This record gives sequence, structure tokens and C-alpha cells, in this order.
Amino acid sequence: MTVSGIAINNGLFFLSHQLQFAFILAGFAGFMTYVLQRGQTRLSCWVVVAGVCICLDPLRHVVYDSQFNPAQCGPSGSLMSSDQFYALGPFCHAGQVLGTVLLLVIAVRTKLPSSMACFLGDSAEEKDQ
Repeated sequence: MTVSGIAINNGLFFLSHQLQFAFILAGFAGFMTYVLQRGQTRLSCWVVVAGVCICLDPLRHVVYDSQFNPAQCGPSGSLMSSDQFYALGPFCHAGQVLGTVLLLVIAVRTKLPSSMACFLGDSAEEKDQ
């Protein structure tokens, strides 16, 4: 049900936010491992920037949802008020767009002009391989 966007209760709704954050984080960890194993240090820095930008909004949801567990996080509103949650929304959504665009640029970096591809971490040796 959470995959289709329908939450049965608050527990499943909160779980869907946590799973979304966990899957995105696991995806970036796997991609970082791949990039680091290939020895592309500069590219790995860009992947980290894209990962942080994309994880901002899911992290905002997880932090906001976690405060509704008063046994572990104190009273509601102690971590993030609803005003703060909604005020951070546009910035987090902009971060997601920026991170997604950056990942797309990373994905097509071999098709970019040589000056931009070099900036993202491609060298002449990597293009020959």
C-alpha cells in the first residue's frame, strides 16, 4: 500500500518515509563504492554533493516523523515544528532537483565537452578505456 501512496495508518506512513530515505542512501553508498573502486576521486566528490542534495527532503520527513514517538524523542514539536517543516520544503525540493540534475550530468559526462568532463573528473586515460 505504501508503494502506491496509500497509507493505512500513521505507522506505515512513517515507515514509507524511512524506507525511502534508506533506499536512497543505500543507492548512493553503492554508487560511491563503485566510483571509489574505479579511482575517480573528483567524481566521488560530485556524487557526495548530489547524494546530500537528494537526501535533504527524505531526511526532513524522517526527522519530522520521528518526533511523533514521544517515548524516544520527547514531546511533539521538540525536533522540528510544523512551521519549520513547511518552511524548509522549498529548499529541500530545490536540493532534490539540483542533485538529480547533477546525477544526470554525471551519467552523461562522457558526452559533454572535454572542458566540463574534465571538471567532473574524467581524464584522457579514462576515456581511452
